[in-house]
Amino acid sequence: MRKPPDIRGLIRTFLDPWKRRKDVLGALFCGSYAVGLESRFSDIDLYIILSDQASARERGDRIVEGYVVEYNADPIRYIQKLQKEQYEAGIRHCARKLATGKIIFDKNGAVRRLQREAKREMRKKFKRYDRIWVEMSKYYLWDQICDLRDLADQRHAGFAFAYYGGVQKILDFYGKYQGVEVPRPVRMYRFLSEPDFRRRYNIAPFPDGKFMRMAIWCFKTPSLKRIERLTKYVQEKMGGFSLDGWRLRVPLNPKSSLK
Repeated sequence: MRKPPDIRGLIRTFLDPWKRRKDVLGALFCGSYAVGLESRFSDIDLYIILSDQASARERGDRIVEGYVVEYNADPIRYIQKLQKEQYEAGIRHCARKLATGKIIFDKNGAVRRLQREAKREMRKKFKRYDRIWVEMSKYYLWDQICDLRDLADQRHAGFAFAYYGGVQKILDFYGKYQGVEVPRPVRMYRFLSEPDFRRRYNIAPFPDGKFMRMAIWCFKTPSLKRIERLTKYVQEKMGGFSLDGWRLRVPLNPKSSLK
């Protein structure tokens, strides 16, 4: 989608009816257009902030002057709850939207306060996972490689699909281990390979340049040898793994992270 010549004018046209509502506190312009990374397929993302007296959330899409406008309208209490839930899951989608968004209007200062909170949220470190989670993750990576070897040996048509799913799983596990937010698959290659992309979206890289280079290499083409090397590297970084004699004893209590 081409960039509108007057994007703020287009946004104002869309937001005028919302602005007149008493339960609407303000709005932000978010997403790829807001950070300057739009493409011809990008839509225009708006985040409308509602008061806690609002009776419903809303999301939707409209065509305005030939452009797709995608909007979310959420009350403050929901936004704060969502940020906490996402933080526990190791992601910051909502906080990033607020932190990198551009304020279009703010009736009483609530949007600016939310944005300040979101910027603090973006700086918080994620929790570290316990020994049980680490050991099981290393085992799952070994099990995954066994399945990929089997598919490769059969020259199975499903190898490529399973391979890229496997690369994603390695990134997810190692990201959690390192306390790094791992973006969704559509953004993964740019996250690994483009510093400017990470800077604009405020996503910290892995503190391990070698891992990032190896992961990029795995993206080039499905290769059993490449994913084997990446798996071994990650297992070693997570403390090492040997199948022969591997054993994990887990206390029988509700806090166990073994699943």
